[in-house]
Amino acid sequence: MVRKVIEQLEDSVYNKLIIELEDTKASKMLTLLGMYRSGTPENEITAVKLGISAASFYTLKSRLQDKVQKSLFRSASDDFADLLKNLSSIPYLVNNTPRESAVLLLLFLEKELKEKDKPGELAQVYGALKKLHAFHSDYYHYEQLYNKNIAYFLAFEKSEEVLIGFTRTLGEYLMSGEQQLKEVMKLYIKELTNVSRMYESHRIRMCKSVAEVSYALFVENAVELSGSDKSVQDVLDEMSTILTKHPDDAQYRFLKDIHNFLSFEFYSLIGLHKNAREPFESIIDDKCKLLYRSHTAVVSLFLISAFNKLKVVQDINSIIEQWPIEDPNNVFGIVNRALFRAGILFESMRYAEAASVLNDCLNDVTFRNLIHAECSVRILYILCLIGAEKIDLAETQLRSLSRKLTGMDPKPELAPGTNEWLNLLKAFIAAKDKSQMKKAVEAVKPELKNRNALLRFMDVESKAMDGIMH
Repeated sequence: MVRKVIEQLEDSVYNKLIIELEDTKASKMLTLLGMYRSGTPENEITAVKLGISAASFYTLKSRLQDKVQKSLFRSASDDFADLLKNLSSIPYLVNNTPRESAVLLLLFLEKELKEKDKPGELAQVYGALKKLHAFHSDYYHYEQLYNKNIAYFLAFEKSEEVLIGFTRTLGEYLMSGEQQLKEVMKLYIKELTNVSRMYESHRIRMCKSVAEVSYALFVENAVELSGSDKSVQDVLDEMSTILTKHPDDAQYRFLKDIHNFLSFEFYSLIGLHKNAREPFESIIDDKCKLLYRSHTAVVSLFLISAFNKLKVVQDINSIIEQWPIEDPNNVFGIVNRALFRAGILFESMRYAEAASVLNDCLNDVTFRNLIHAECSVRILYILCLIGAEKIDLAETQLRSLSRKLTGMDPKPELAPGTNEWLNLLKAFIAAKDKSQMKKAVEAVKPELKNRNALLRFMDVESKAMDGIMH
């Protein structure tokens, strides 16, 4: 873990850490820090190379981790970090501070935490105030506040947990087309609705809004919410109002990206591309850090929806290099990233490199019951093999995929455009000249331009596609 953290440290934090280690003459630790930062392979970082014993090497790594943690905490610019520092001193306030002074500071914390809507931390404050009013009539007042905030905190945690479950299920639905998952997602939204009715909380409403808008846009392709008199635009406006009212909120600072993502998808769906430009540019200006929020929404879908805008962004390859490493268990994220990277390489006519990216994805991911995702990766892989002039391998892969689809029982519900892509690949492999290939493209072009079509981001009339037809 410490290796990844060191690799991701901002330059300013890393440089301060170097100065600190130099001042304390911690040369071994400084060497180890540099090796981790430079990406030295793990098997080359050994106790022997550092000139120390195995036991000392273990201690050195442990102490380096402590140093890195402290550097990160010191560098935290978030106001909430200061509040957390004060919260950690609550036992000291209760047990080692004049009562009046302790109460005064706790009431200050209460005010700050109320403004930031932090029920879990507020419960700690009320728990301390209960103790300091043990022999006072206000004890019962603070006990009630304590119980109320504990219940609210659990409700908020539950709403975030439900949103995570909804997001995972939505990703699975988009990869599999399994219709039963729609009912599961509706149950998640119903649960968020019930919790939202119990508590007048803008945080819980935000969780509910993300789920409702995501379902409308990505499942129903609709601009109205199912079972509601509200439109997607109404809910996006409500989310925007909440974000504007709480500009300094640490959590909402990151939910702005989710709002931008959903706004971009909405305006793209209804064809208001001018309106989609602002949320798109906000995400790009933030170096696509949206991709960190995969637990909140199906954010990697942005790479597919915005492909044609992203591919012309200046320094897009530099931005890609700064993306966070995807969780290996997040199949939806891994697949969309692979499709995006391969698509960018394909557009540059680097067909063999694109095929390599997709081959790695096929080897790394288990596509059991995820037929839409598997077809996306395998069809684009075959297309790249054709571009790389590996026709025999392309034909073998195409036969394998066709056999699998034919032999599946029950027959899967394929994504729109799947059969058209299969027919196009067959025509490309069998074609004797460019004119036959172009004729095959013209035959399937309308279906492949459908918003819901498989590999909808691939332009069958692009220069790269034309490069295959030689």
